Amino acid sequence: IADAKNTPQPVAKSENPQEDPETEFALGKLFYDQKNYEKAFPHLEKAAKAGYAEAQKNLGNCYSDGLGVTQDYKKAVEWYQKAAQQGNAAAQNNLGLCYYDGEGVAQDYKKAVELYEKAAQQGLAVAQLNLAKCYSFGEGVAKNHKKATEWYEKAAGQGNADAQYALGLCYYYGKGVAQDHKKAAEWYERAAEQGYDEAKQALEDLIELEEDSEQEEPQEEAEPYEEEPQKAAADKQIAFDNCYDLGKRYYDQKNYEKAFPYFEIAAQQGNAEAEYYLGSCYEESYVLYDPEKALELYEKAARQGVAVAQFTLGECYSYGRCGVKTNDEKAVQWYEKAARQGNADAQFNLGRCYEFGNGVERNDEKAVEWYEKAAQQGNVEAQNSLGDCYCLGDGVEQNDEKAVEWYEKAARQGDSDAKNKLRDLKRDGVSAAKEALKRLS
Repeated sequence: IADAKNTPQPVAKSENPQEDPETEFALGKLFYDQKNYEKAFPHLEKAAKAGYAEAQKNLGNCYSDGLGVTQDYKKAVEWYQKAAQQGNAAAQNNLGLCYYDGEGVAQDYKKAVELYEKAAQQGLAVAQLNLAKCYSFGEGVAKNHKKATEWYEKAAGQGNADAQYALGLCYYYGKGVAQDHKKAAEWYERAAEQGYDEAKQALEDLIELEEDSEQEEPQEEAEPYEEEPQKAAADKQIAFDNCYDLGKRYYDQKNYEKAFPYFEIAAQQGNAEAEYYLGSCYEESYVLYDPEKALELYEKAARQGVAVAQFTLGECYSYGRCGVKTNDEKAVQWYEKAARQGNADAQFNLGRCYEFGNGVERNDEKAVEWYEKAAQQGNVEAQNSLGDCYCLGDGVEQNDEKAVEWYEKAARQGDSDAKNKLRDLKRDGVSAAKEALKRLS
């Protein structure tokens, strides 16, 4: 929750002339800063009711975070609105957060952007950061990397470490500005100086990458012997493989911005799996976010036979990811390609398509066939669904023992649904459990 600095604090005329809102607020703020919220609350409430904007904003904070009072997002919104109407920048930003997250009010990105912009125009750094993110993601406003960068820069110039790191990423990848690794390093360094760990690591990675590039001198033309160019090619391939491995390591840590340049190098050399992971970085990272580019890379990798890309493309068509229109038939086509390569997630999804007739004629036997393949690989959802099939006799001969066996396997992996089914079987018996499953079906 933001606090505005040097923001004019309009004071509405008190309904009770004996009350001094400034004194009440001063007492409330004193206790608030001491984290004695129970004592702070009544003083803030008196000042807020008297129309003191800063008190209204702080009272909103109390309700939003449950400080000295029971958490109540609706009341937080009420007080933020009162302060925001008086021009309090922090209240405008905090009210924007409520609209963005849908807390105490219906979610509305467009309204959030309007409020962020009002606060940002007053110079509130955190609002400038929030507005920049909306432009980066295209939430509540058309995606515009140039405007995002402009607002990141305003917030970064005020010392906001999040914005400094984000601005560094913009310069590194050339998002909204010309690519400039030197400027990227400058902003990473500023954020790192404030203890921002991601910026510190990004700076170290950038320095290492630049040093590696400098060491790669253009090689002189090789002598006309076979073994020399073959050795050079082999050494080069090792370097490319290392790039992929480094990218995968960062990707597994969900550090998509760090993974990206390594995957990019590997992809440029024809590594199809790297192309898939590049697409995933475009879909998962808020700085790199570009669903159209992600889809393009998924398709490219899928056509080269990368199973996980085929599965992901199937999900895009199933759920409308990356801006595509849902198309169950196309989803099934891609799931089947991945499933036949042994991708367990695709096998499970293909089983679901056959069970419910999504994009293919319903066929319980084929559903069981694909569930079993996925379940044998440890896919917990498939194990649970296979248990249902055996319990109900859908697509397979009914077998209570087999049902329990697969539920137990799923339960051992922590699946709460399977645990509940096992509990029901033991408590109510097989017949009751079957009836419950049929109702759910």
